[in-house]
This record gives sequence, structure tokens and C-alpha cells, in this order.
Amino acid sequence: MHIGRVALVCSVIATGIASAPSVTAAPRGASEGEPVVVRFDADASAEERAADLAAEGLVVVDEAPGSEFALVRPADGAEPIAPDAGGSIVDVEPVVTYQAMGVPNDPAYRYQWHLPAIGAVAAWDVTDGTGSMVAVIDTGVAYASLNGFLAAPDLAGTRFAPGWDFVDGDAYPHDESGHGTHIASTIAATTNNGIGVAGTAPGTTIMPLRALDGTGSGTDWDIAQAIRFAADSGADVANLSLGSTQRSSVMADAIAYSRAIGVTIVAASGNAGASTVSYPAALDGVIAVGAVRVDLTRPAYSNYGSALDIVAPGGDTSVDQDGDGYRDGILQESFTTSLSEFCYCFLHGTSMAAPQVSAVAALLAARGLTDPDAIESMLLATTRDLGPAGRDDEYGHGLLRADAAVTAPLPTGTQTTDLSPTPASTTGTRGIENACPPETTPEPSFSDLDGSVRAAAVGCVAWWGVAAGRTASTFDPGGSMTRAQLASFVARLLEVSGVTLPSSPPDAFTDDDTSVHQHRINQLATLGVVKGRTATTYAPGATVTRAEMATFLVRAHDLVADAPLPVGRDRFTDDDGSVHEANIDKVAGVGLTAGTSATTFAPTAPVLRGQMATFLARTLDLFVVTGAISAR
Repeated sequence: MHIGRVALVCSVIATGIASAPSVTAAPRGASEGEPVVVRFDADASAEERAADLAAEGLVVVDEAPGSEFALVRPADGAEPIAPDAGGSIVDVEPVVTYQAMGVPNDPAYRYQWHLPAIGAVAAWDVTDGTGSMVAVIDTGVAYASLNGFLAAPDLAGTRFAPGWDFVDGDAYPHDESGHGTHIASTIAATTNNGIGVAGTAPGTTIMPLRALDGTGSGTDWDIAQAIRFAADSGADVANLSLGSTQRSSVMADAIAYSRAIGVTIVAASGNAGASTVSYPAALDGVIAVGAVRVDLTRPAYSNYGSALDIVAPGGDTSVDQDGDGYRDGILQESFTTSLSEFCYCFLHGTSMAAPQVSAVAALLAARGLTDPDAIESMLLATTRDLGPAGRDDEYGHGLLRADAAVTAPLPTGTQTTDLSPTPASTTGTRGIENACPPETTPEPSFSDLDGSVRAAAVGCVAWWGVAAGRTASTFDPGGSMTRAQLASFVARLLEVSGVTLPSSPPDAFTDDDTSVHQHRINQLATLGVVKGRTATTYAPGATVTRAEMATFLVRAHDLVADAPLPVGRDRFTDDDGSVHEANIDKVAGVGLTAGTSATTFAPTAPVLRGQMATFLARTLDLFVVTGAISAR
């Protein structure tokens, strides 16, 4: 059995890539040529400041008008300024570099286009995978400096579990190819260590299992034994970035055995550009992963077909679509011709796409999902749809979305291990604690909310300035919500989320001229958030239905968020044929609303004001969790 072909002739970022500057201030003073910040005596004149700078051999790089600070550097040939320069210069500080919050400080992260494409960094706000384990069944991994092999520098902080070498029959699964190391780096490269690259699930543990030799070939027998070893040793996920055109009964049996005892199996679809998925990806119980390029289209090499489940970034090293100066592969640590010369290599292939899915499966396992069926369902239900609407043979269920997967409501009864960023209720809907922490959110001032289950949500949206009361002292949570009122609520939601609404929108409808909400209706119509009941009428006084509400929320979300809401699975039996069905499934999929029962949504039922407050509060919470907006 041969590994799926990858672009082993790869673009390389030198192993000596510069580390990101530390945010810790260096000692006072500066080395020759480095800019420094000086602070002057507030009473010193401009002439005195200039004279003291000249005496110290300093030239001004920049100034901060109205302050006592200036950015300076030593003139050519001048000595570095002393910390106690004296005169009008009262303080000298080095220039301090800061890192944007939420972005890993690994310097080559900026070339890892695949991580933003799947929303990986936002997912880490929920979990980094700590507590889960992924078996990498491959050519081995550069996991340790032992027996003449060296550990990959950017895996130094990665957790490893004991593995096995099924090729040589020993306990030392060292990599002799570089392929397996690249896979392990994709999953769990040491992240935020100031060197190299980031991983997709940096907290997960890697179990290295060598079933392929240095040429990338291995037998179905060895691979099957590795799959069973992973299951018996406690792995949550097994990654198989390998493939063949032939089905193997012994491998199918090992997969069925492992899946039955709780291992999620992920495999690459193959790199032959064929219209059938390779084995073992095509087997029952395996999540088959195809590839996409930077532009989210299928590269010519990626196998597709009826067995394809999902796609993830696999790259295309024949192009540079993102214009970063490098070929568009997946950048991770590996080695090429020498076992001791590590590189940050751009490789492409479905081999590179599969470990991203394995990593997100590990994130879900870290949240408490232990059933492979539940993990697979969550991965597929939270994808971003590509190609024709719904599942198709070229992209499966769509593009992997780590952020959507880890923030989606967990099945009822799941024992979670990391819930604080995404509290969820037993109804399958999300909480509002991230947008409106109970300890800091003011109590609502409306007198008609005593004992109402909607009080917290009303207080939340009132605090954010999204909703107002019927009167100064009442909210009327049980009152109906009109289409005109909803327009004002949603417009305010967009404004507090940073969306600039048109100040002079054209008049879109003929029947809202007397409505106090006309301006808001026209703003949202211009942005495509609302549409009329007919081409010229809006029906501002009509009651909003639950189905209409779903569509309003989806359109508003997609204006604010970096990525649209993923296509959800068909959850309800009573919305078939509704033009809003897809949007109902989307909002239910991310926990903005639930059905009126396990199988019904009541799409034509009216939405009450208290209910709408709850839907909007959950939307704010989703925005905060995914990083679309900042918490208050």
C-alpha cells in the first residue's frame, strides 16, 4: 500500500527563521543602531532637547507631539545611549514589541493560510485539545532524540504518548521520510513558543505509530495492527494519511473494531484526481477527507466521489493564490533529504487535509464527545457548504470549520470538559454568559419581567443597546413582534457589532411611510438583511414568524462574522418546503434557537418580544465566542 502522493519537492522556509520578538522589555539602554524611546523633562525647551540629543549622538526618528517622548536612534558611528544620559533626557526605554491577542506568536503562522481558513484560532478559545489523543499512523514522527534520530525542534513542547514501530517491530517509531512528522506538526506543533509554526490542536497528545517505511509504503497488515494498537491504547482519533485503490478486509475489520470502542478514524481521499475515493477512506466508519486550495476550490489531484465526507485545506504548490511569495502548500515542520536537517515545508495533498480534520475531532473529544458517530456528525453538520447547495461528490458536506464545530451545542447528556466559553442549555441552545456575564450585566429595569424566564436575555440586549422597552418601565415580553420592530432590533444588533449602516438608504417600500421604523427597514433592505413580502411592500405591521426570524438572524450573522453560518443538518419535519428551511437548520445548528419539540420547529408560529430578546442575546454570545466582536 502506497502513501498518497504529496509534493515532496516543496517550498521551504529556512529552519533558521527568525523568532518573534519577545514582549518582555530588554534591560534599559540600547545596542548600537537600535531605536529607543526617550522621555524628556517636561519643562525642557525644544532647544534644550535638541542640544542634549546632539550631545548624545542621537537623531530623531519620530516624535509624539504634545508629549515628552521621542523615538530616536544613534547616529552612524555614535555609541549607544546610556540609560542615565542626563540633561533634559530623564528616561531611556527600548522599543517593545507586542503580539496581537489571540494570534499565535509563531513567526511562520502568517504563511499558514489553512488555519484561518478553518477558524482554528477562534476554536482555541474553547479548547486547544488538551486531554485528547490522536494516533498518527504514518512513516513515524521525529518525536525524540534517540538512537541516532533527532526530535523536531517545533515538536519539543508537544505531548507524546508511547507508540510502536510496526515496520521494524520495536518501540521507537522514528520517522525516516518526513511525511509523518509533517502530519504530526499539522495536528499539534508546539504553538505560541516563538518559533516556527502553529498546530491545529496544539494541546492534544500525539501517539506515533510507524506503519510505513522510509519510501512511504506499508502493508495493510501493519496498518491494521497499528489501528488496533491505537484503539487498545486509548487514542480518541486515528489519522490515516495514506491510501490504495484496493480494499483490504483486515483493515476494514480493524477499523470496525476501533470505531466500536470509541476511536474516530480519519483518512485522506487520495491524490490521483479520481472520481472515486481511495481506501481506507472509502470504508464504512471512516471520515473521508478531500482537499481544497486557497480559493476553496478542489485541486486537480484531490479524489472525490460518493464516499467523500468533508474537505479541508490541502493546498496547491503549483500556484501562489494568496500572494505571499510562497507556493500554496500546507506549511508545517518536516525534513527532506537529511534526518537531521529540519525545515518548514510547504506540502500539498489530501494527506495534509486529513490531519486538520483529525485535529478538530480531537478538539471535540477534548470537549467531552467520546462517540465517533457524534464526532463525525458534529464535524459534518458544522461545515461551510461549498459547491452546489448541500452535500455533493466534489466537496462532501463542505469545508471543515473548527470554530463552528467546537461552539456548536453538544448532544444532551454530554459530560463536557471545557464549557466555560460556550455554555449550553439542556435544550441544545447556547447560553449568553460570554456576551452578558451575570456578575457584570445590570439587572433589567423593566417592571414586567419579575419571574420571567426571558429576564436575563432582555437585560442582556438592553445592556448592549439592542432592544428597548414598550415604555420606559415595561418590556412586554409576551407581546408580539412586528416585522418593523424586528428591523430596528436587528439594525441595532449590527451597529453594536461594528457594521456601518447606510445613513441615507433609498426608500425600498411603499407601505412603511408612516412607520417610525421606516429608516431601519430601508437600511436593512439596502444591505439585503430584510426583504419585502412583495417587490414593493414590506408589511411592517405583520407579526414575525419563527421561520422569518431564522432568516433575519442568518443574514445579520453573515454580515458580521468572518465566515457564514455552516449548513446544518435537516432537524425538523414541519419545515419541509419552507423557503426558510435552510436558515432554520443553520440557526438551530449553532444553538441560536431550538425546536418546539425534538422534531418540530413551528415555522409559522409568531415570535414574541421576549423570545426575540433571547435569540438576539444568543447571537451576541456567538459573536463574542467566535471573535467577531469583543466582549463588553
